[in-house]
Amino acid sequence: MAAPAPTARGRRAGGLRSLLRSTRARTAAVQVLLVLVALAISVAVSRELLLNRLDQRIDRQLLNEADELRALAADGVDPATGVRFAEVDALLRTQLSRSVPDRSETQFSIVDGRVDARSAQTPPARIDTDDALVSRLATISGPVLGSTQSTQGSVRYAAVPVVLPGDRKATGVYVVAVFRDVEAQEVDDAVRVLALVGLAAALVAGLLAWVLAGRVLAPLDRLSATSRRVSDKDLTERVEVTGSDDISDVARAFNAMLDRLELAFAEQRRFADDAGHELRTPLTIVRGHVELMSDDPQVRATQRAVVLDEIDRMSVMVDDLLTLTRSGQPEFVRPSDVDLEVLQAELAAKVTQLADRDWRFTGSVDGAARIDRHRVTQAVLQLAQNATQHTEPGDRIEVGTTSDGSMLRIAVHDSGPGVPVEDRELLFDRFARGHDSRRLGPGSGLGLSIVRAIAVAHHGTVAFEEPEDGRGALVVLTLPVDAGESEERS
Repeated sequence: MAAPAPTARGRRAGGLRSLLRSTRARTAAVQVLLVLVALAISVAVSRELLLNRLDQRIDRQLLNEADELRALAADGVDPATGVRFAEVDALLRTQLSRSVPDRSETQFSIVDGRVDARSAQTPPARIDTDDALVSRLATISGPVLGSTQSTQGSVRYAAVPVVLPGDRKATGVYVVAVFRDVEAQEVDDAVRVLALVGLAAALVAGLLAWVLAGRVLAPLDRLSATSRRVSDKDLTERVEVTGSDDISDVARAFNAMLDRLELAFAEQRRFADDAGHELRTPLTIVRGHVELMSDDPQVRATQRAVVLDEIDRMSVMVDDLLTLTRSGQPEFVRPSDVDLEVLQAELAAKVTQLADRDWRFTGSVDGAARIDRHRVTQAVLQLAQNATQHTEPGDRIEVGTTSDGSMLRIAVHDSGPGVPVEDRELLFDRFARGHDSRRLGPGSGLGLSIVRAIAVAHHGTVAFEEPEDGRGALVVLTLPVDAGESEERS
């Protein structure tokens, strides 16, 4: 039964979930969250600082009003008439008339326990009608700073008792009050504006984070899209890399990985193709001899020898194919410090065992080279083996080893028929055949391909060169003295 098609609502929900899970969205969300947290902290701290400064300003304002009253009482002279005050209520009313309260301030006087006069401006709330407050302030014996509550919130006040020496009938108290919560509304307005500006900044920061995250993560998006397009049948896709940041390095590493995978898949396909093509003939021979196995002991022995020979040839061919398949892997060669003089002696001892030839060894080397001794020995033995396949017993084969301090040169020169110029490069290919359709001896046809793989793995070369005497074939293997360092530089 076919699955139901997703609805438009389902597609929108899936798209929203995918967006919320995206790194870009999370990056922008984290950026906005950080800005909001910083905004909340800054708003709270700013409000607290502003309120503290407001309280300090209110206290200074109250003390200034009290100081003005003290100055007037100390002088004792009415500034309007020049006559000394005879009664407390006159002094307090004069002070009230001289002061101009702010919109959030009120002043009043208490004489003999009752409110006697109040400033002309209408205050935010009438605290002079608070009998409990008036009764408490009427009995103070010294200046007081305090707070009380009103219908407009908290009120901060200063109360100063006043006594005139000539007025023995009455005592007075001068009260100056500032509606602190009314003043704090300005602070709250400023904080509110700060919060709104901060929210706008958070939105802008989120948009910028969204845009910047999109640009920064664009290589990852391309990498993801490329990885989805890559399959075992098509490994040619690559990520477009621009820039030199960390994400660009990741994209380059991904491309390098695809290069290695493409090479590995190509080697595997080539191995399968080559094995299938080249093993078909010996398998056919083996099957034919097995099916037609004779009862005659002599014929059967001959057939058995042929079958075993073909099996041995297939085994060599498979080993050579596996060697070539591994040649693209980093561990194919393992360079180490090799004494060149010892290497030259080992090569001389081994190649002379290959066949009855007039072996000659030229050149003199000393010092060390950082190479894979076993792979280099394998390559030289393969070149020498090829030379024996094209020469007769007693023919001359010369192995020359030289070094100029940076490059190691190993040359194998035989006195055989030589190799046509048009075939020289071709013969390094797998299962190569020259223009005369002759194989390179009875081997697997992979020998020179393996030699080239070893040379390339050492960042060196192998090639046919023209002999100085114009006779025979000359193959030269050239390797850096420090193959490990060359690999790092590459």
